[in-house]
This record gives sequence, structure tokens and C-alpha cells, in this order.
Amino acid sequence: MNATISVDTSKSRNGNSKRSRAVPLCVVLASAACVVVTACKKQVIYRVYPPATSPAALATLLEVVGVRDSPSKEYDLEIRDRDGRTWYRTRDPIVNWLDLDTRKIRVEKAADEEGFVVVLVASEQGGDRMVTWTMSHMGERLAICVDGTIHQSATINAAIRTNFCFSGFDTEHEATRMADYFRNPASGKPPG
Repeated sequence: MNATISVDTSKSRNGNSKRSRAVPLCVVLASAACVVVTACKKQVIYRVYPPATSPAALATLLEVVGVRDSPSKEYDLEIRDRDGRTWYRTRDPIVNWLDLDTRKIRVEKAADEEGFVVVLVASEQGGDRMVTWTMSHMGERLAICVDGTIHQSATINAAIRTNFCFSGFDTEHEATRMADYFRNPASGKPPG
């Protein structure tokens, strides 16, 4: 459950106007939930994230990273794919779940193979990072990691900006379940 509460801060207790300024603050509660508070222009907005959907947890829910089969200076974190094979990933993700425009996640019939794909759409900032990274790493591998496991990897053949596909779903139902999970991660564990 996400809750948003708005509070008017335009007047002080004695009726005088108060100056507003942006004040971002993150408070971690004992229950491990996270409250993100932003005060700006006459209101304070509180966003409450349950533990499974705190901003830190959401960032690692889905990550797009560079991967190699042997370690190097840039690729130094060990990670496994769903088959148990060891890979080495970039320390920082190129984009993560927080960089997605979840309203634009959709399911489509795969164009070049049988089955279905989940189309993920990065924000403008995420798209800028993605195109810069993929242009400078042509011929290398890119992976989509879900909850710390590589679900898919492919060789980069062209620069990628904002739209990228998560393929390999045999049925539309499987793809829809994964798309729903990315739209609302509080719904439980990722399918598959």
C-alpha cells in the first residue's frame, strides 16, 4: 500500500505566511517501511513505502547491467543466471526500476520469434544513460537482472535509448504476469 498525504504549510499558527523551500527527507521506520517526505511550495508530501517497495529495494528489483564471463576492473561483481552460470556484472546498473516509466510497460507479440515480450520504457534520464553506455560498449553483453538474478542477456548490436524488451515468454499470460510485477512490485515475488 502506498499512501500520499498532503499538508498545507502556507500559513503559520499565527496566520502569517511562511516561506516554503524544498526539503527532501527519508525516514526509515522501525517496521522497515520507508517514508519519503518532500516539503515544497505550500505543501508537504509524505509517501509511505512498505518494506518490499522502499526506494532502495525498488532500485534493485530490476537492473540493466553490463555482463562478462570473466572478471575485470569494470566487471567485478559476481552474479548468476537462472541456470546457475556465473557472470561478472558492472558495479553500477545502467538503469534500474526507479528509472522506468511504469505507466508505459506493456506486453507485445514478439516480432522476430514466437512468444511475447514485455516492453520496458526508461525515463528520459535513464534513456540518456542507456544510449551513452550501449554506444560505447557495442559487441558486449547487456543483461536484465530481476531480484539479483540474470533473467536475460544479449549482445549489444545497436544503441538502445528508452525502449527495451524482456523476451522469452511462451504465453501472453506469463508476459502479463511479469509486466504486472514490474508495474506493482508489492504484488509479490517475480513470476518464473
